[in-house]
Amino acid sequence: MTPTEVLKEIRKMPLTARRQVLDELNDDLTLMDTNGYGSKELRFIESMKRSGLISQIPNRFKQEIPKRKFERVNVIGKPMSETIIEDRG
Repeated sequence: MTPTEVLKEIRKMPLTARRQVLDELNDDLTLMDTNGYGSKELRFIESMKRSGLISQIPNRFKQEIPKRKFERVNVIGKPMSETIIEDRG
């Protein structure tokens, strides 16, 4: 069956049945979107959905984010941590 044929059949259904189909498809798509998420992440996302903070699962990066290379800078003087402690005291 083609997607067009499926849609024609769905349009023949009563409104409550159409909503049920929509809910089932959304559930299936949500499960497909959860690939790559751990169980803790999924629980967190579900709690955010229940509280109304988000309505769908956010997109994940498809590729790994390249790490930038940082060069160390030598600074003359006392360590920054000592300066912070002195300023707070």
